[in-house]
Amino acid sequence: MYSSDVPPAPVKIVDTFETKMSSIIQTYILSAAAIVTIPVYIRILVILIRSRKRERFVSQFYTISISHALIDIIGFFCYYTAFNMRGFDIFKPFFWSLNNTIFVQYTYMQTYFFLYARIIGIILISVQRCLTVSFPSSIFNYYLRQLPWWSFFVIQWIIPIPLCLPMFLVRMEFSDPIVLSHNIAEKDLDMHYIRSAIVPLLAMIICCICYGCIIYTFRQNRFHNAKKTRREIKLCLQVIGLQLGLLFITTHFVLQTLFVHIGATSSIIAMRSFLPLWVGFLTFINPWMMILVNQDVRSQLRTTKPSENSVFQVRNTASGVGISSSR
Repeated sequence: MYSSDVPPAPVKIVDTFETKMSSIIQTYILSAAAIVTIPVYIRILVILIRSRKRERFVSQFYTISISHALIDIIGFFCYYTAFNMRGFDIFKPFFWSLNNTIFVQYTYMQTYFFLYARIIGIILISVQRCLTVSFPSSIFNYYLRQLPWWSFFVIQWIIPIPLCLPMFLVRMEFSDPIVLSHNIAEKDLDMHYIRSAIVPLLAMIICCICYGCIIYTFRQNRFHNAKKTRREIKLCLQVIGLQLGLLFITTHFVLQTLFVHIGATSSIIAMRSFLPLWVGFLTFINPWMMILVNQDVRSQLRTTKPSENSVFQVRNTASGVGISSSR
């Protein structure tokens, strides 16, 4: 695949033996969390899809939630098979047999593809909430509501591709058949670290602006239309777990990039050991927040079929009706 007469570039070993023991513990933690959460998440996804079919994908909030749920579930299985299963001796010959193929790039970059997709989903939800609550009569909210349901899926699945494509085009290989570390040229890895810090940082800034506007709107309408206020607050609280996960991811990659540039090797290794936990948190927090905050989701989980009186039949909750400002 690569020319053997070209001198290799300086290489960093991305994964080290010191991280393997912690990855085994993380594998058991993620496995236990997945056994409990994934069936519940799939059940919630089915409820959302059935309810959204009855409304023909009118509500952007739940349309984005469906896309985000698919990203979470598919992304977790890709992460588990590409990263966690690499630590089991029985699978190591299989991974090693695919060395020097595009599979090596896949095992490294699938984490970032689905991570960027989750971040884009969080941005979409934040912008949708901001326009619905704070700017319901704006032209931006009008055009947002006119978008077809599939456009949100396209945005969340397509945008991560150009963000990840540069790393699919660089040379990668497994270091040995036992540790299966990724060997990547240092200059390529440094650019990747910078990109992985900038993306969540920009997302965090956008989300802070959106929720700052929402909080200001709620304060202006503290005693006006209390029923709608409570309804919108619950929807905002439902995604607070995703915002917390974004904060963890942003802090992680900013610190990791800083440690790389100052050469703090021990800190870099320590930071990498936390990444699977943040991936798991982003994957598993959303369904539990839905159950905790959304009463209709809880009630639907106890039934065999979605109710006709479900919250998903209420367009005003997640669509274009906001809270009018008191003057």
